[in-house]
Formats: sequence, C-alpha cells, structure tokens
Amino acid sequence: YGELQLLINRFGNALKSLGIKRGDRVMLRLPNIPEFIISHLAVQKIGCVSVPVHPLLRASEIAFISQDCEAKALITTPASLDEVDKARAGMKTVQHFIIVGNEASPPYLSFEELVEKFKDANKLEAERVDSDEIALLQYTSGTTGPPKGCIHTHREYLAVGECYARKAMLSDEDDVWGGPASMVFSLGHNALITDPFYCGAASSLMGDKRFNPTFMFELIENHKITVFCAVPTAYKAMVKQREDRRKYDFSSLRVCVTGGEPCSPSLYREIKEFFRCEVLNHIGCTEMHHAFISARFNQVKPGSLGIPVPGYEVKVFDDRGKEAPPNQVGHLAVIGPTGTRYWKRPEQQAESVRNGWNYTGDLVYKDEDGFFWFVSRRDDIIKTAAYRVSPHEVEETLAKHPAVAEIAVVGLPDPERGQKVAAFIVLNPEYVPDDGLKEELKNFAKENLAPYKAPKVIEFVTDLPKTETGKIKRSALKEGRFLSIR
Repeated sequence: YGELQLLINRFGNALKSLGIKRGDRVMLRLPNIPEFIISHLAVQKIGCVSVPVHPLLRASEIAFISQDCEAKALITTPASLDEVDKARAGMKTVQHFIIVGNEASPPYLSFEELVEKFKDANKLEAERVDSDEIALLQYTSGTTGPPKGCIHTHREYLAVGECYARKAMLSDEDDVWGGPASMVFSLGHNALITDPFYCGAASSLMGDKRFNPTFMFELIENHKITVFCAVPTAYKAMVKQREDRRKYDFSSLRVCVTGGEPCSPSLYREIKEFFRCEVLNHIGCTEMHHAFISARFNQVKPGSLGIPVPGYEVKVFDDRGKEAPPNQVGHLAVIGPTGTRYWKRPEQQAESVRNGWNYTGDLVYKDEDGFFWFVSRRDDIIKTAAYRVSPHEVEETLAKHPAVAEIAVVGLPDPERGQKVAAFIVLNPEYVPDDGLKEELKNFAKENLAPYKAPKVIEFVTDLPKTETGKIKRSALKEGRFLSIR
C-alpha cells in the first residue's frame, strides 16, 4: 500500500502539471494492470473523474464516449494505439494522450517518464471535494443501445465497500480478491479495486492476458486468492477442465462470487464441487454501481439471486406500480446508498427512477422466504400469441440436454404470433448438427416446458455473440448476426 501511494502521488502531480484540474474527465483505456489502479486513484485524488473504457472498443466507440463525457485526457497502452489513432480526429476535447509501457513521441506522452519526472514529488494533498461529487463515470456495455454514462460519487465508493465487501462478503485484510472480469465494468471494478481496498485486502490482477481457464487456475494457486469473482460464462469454461482440477491447489478459496448473468442451480453445484467452496450469486448493474442483492454465507438457495445487501431495500412492483405479492413476477426496484444517475440522459433518468425507486429493467419475483429470483430482462421477454415467455427458463431447461454446450433464446418476428421462440445452440463436440438433433431438442423442450414455451426455431451456431463482460448479445441474434453451422 505504501508503494502504491507513492506512485499515485507522483502520477497525480504529473497530471496536475499538465493542467488537468478538479472536475475534468480522464479516460482509462487499460487492461487489468497496476497502472489502471494507479491512474484511477490518482485521477480521483486530484478531484477529477475517472472514465474507464474497454481496450476492445473500436474507434467510433472511443470517439463517442470521449465526446459524450468531454474527456480532457486519455491513458492507454501501445496495444490499443491503432484504434485511438483512428479515433483522435473525433476526440475534440482530449488534450493529452498518455501511453503506458513504451517510449512515446508527440502527440503522445509516456506514463513512465511522467512518473519518473516527479519521482521526488512523493506527497500529494488530496483535493478537498464534496462526498457527492462525481468520482467515476462508468459507461454501460451497450447491450440495449449506445453506451450510457452512469454517475458514481465518492460517497458511493465508501457505501458499497461497507455494505457489500464488509457486511455481505465478510471481507478483511487477510483476503486476496481476484478474477478475470475487466476493471472497466462494475463486477471487475469493485472486485479488484473497491472491495479489497476498502477492507485493506490484496488484489490479484491478470495483466493484459485474455481469459484462459488454466491461467486462472495458476493465479488462484500462486496468488492464494480467497475471493474469486467471475461471470457464469467464465465458470462454465473453467469447470469443464476436470482433468486439470487435480493439478492445482485451490485450498485458499473461501468463496466463488458470480453475477452479470443467471447462474442456474446446476451450474451452482458444478462450481461448488469443482472449487470446493461456497458459491454466492448476486445481481447488480452499472447504474447502481455494485450488487444490491446477494446470496450470503449460510443463506443460499441455488439459482436464486439472494437477499438484499445490507443498506438496500428491494421491492417487486407490478405494471400499475403496486407492490407484487410473493411469487408474482414484476419489476425489480431498489433504494439504497447508491442510485441511478445518468450523464446527459434526462429521458432515461425519468424512466429509470420513479418515486425514488431505481428500476433496473429486470423482471423478478420474491419467494415466501424473501429470496429474489431472476426471470428475464424486461426487453428480453418473448411475447408469443397471448403468452409471455422467459428466455432464461427455456435456456435453463434446454441446457440440461447433453448436446448443449451453450444456449441463448430470443424472440423472432412471426406474422401470426407476433414473436416465435428461437434457440441458438453451441453443441458439445461429440454431437452432429443435423435435423434429427433439432427435432430431439424440440421434443425435449416440449416434455419439460409448456408447449407455447418450446422453441419453434433451433439454430446451431459456432459461438454466441458476447459483450466485453461476457453477456450474450441477444440483439445480434435477433438481427441475424451469427454464424450458423446448419
């Protein structure tokens, strides 16, 4: 922590020397490397706003975000320079481009040279800001349209550290938090920065490497990770490596955390058996900064989202705005120490926050024991004839068939029903993608679901389109942007 503080102070002084001042927005286009954390905390310490963006974004996306937030500076790596070069003409407010890990020539500045230049400037007085000033501008992953900037304050950082890391996860200075999620997005940002640092714990970073199950196993063993955080897609890839399980020591793990996508009861059991520790599912979103519902130690129902995180109140409302009774599906709404505040999006703000309640866009129900269960994103519900179908329910059912490696279900236009249920399936390698298997899968669905929920269309695909966070891009499937096998 002492070494980190010195580097933060030196880089913070360097940023101030460039004329970057309180309230300015600074974009971080970096992988999970120490310089991300140094830059992020230096930006906040001088009273500026950190704006993380994913290294895989293309030039048009980088330019859009830079213009939307009116960024003053951008920090990136040589590996990301091509897209930045293409975007520069559209980044009209950016005055400084800083490169990590390489010598730089104009118009670029070297991160290392800036830190070296201020090697004797080891003290940096933190800018005195109000606790409700913006500390972070985090953009959504764009699954439902152009990315939206979500405002988070200094107060919110302290709140989520206390409510989730300390009270829900029971974390302390002995923990090592780790996982493959990018620090750009909420899951990785909090799991690798907010939560461990609030508790005085350590953070395990995977650097600029892409996700690989074997590399994750090595990190767990070598860094002695105690709290491992990943999306269900990553866990699915990891638990398939059964032959590798005996090669690694996972005894340091006390909990596996997952969120971002539904975690089925069967996947919960697979993760728990593979890593031999408790598995805690949760739900959060970029707008709310962190998890607001989570399973807890000794309070787990496999497949459930869990119960409200301390400090949050959660309700389910029907279409008329009345609180729904137990087991009735409705709209998830939250009140707590964090909240939805969009950057320059007054219409979305009015739609998302009503009577003080933050509507997340999720359809859920609460059971008699107070546990919440995910049904679908509101925009993903399939309306076929007079029925409403949850794609998650169909996916969970078909995933039990041995041929199915991955699956996504969406609604496609149908002249008679309005929409028809369509399943896009990645097969396990030992299965042949033919019409006979399609019929077998349709019959399997009909045997386990109401007839109107069974897919009318099945497509075998090479892979499923995903966002940088590992979420399935259902819009791409609806628009026909996939590679069919048959």
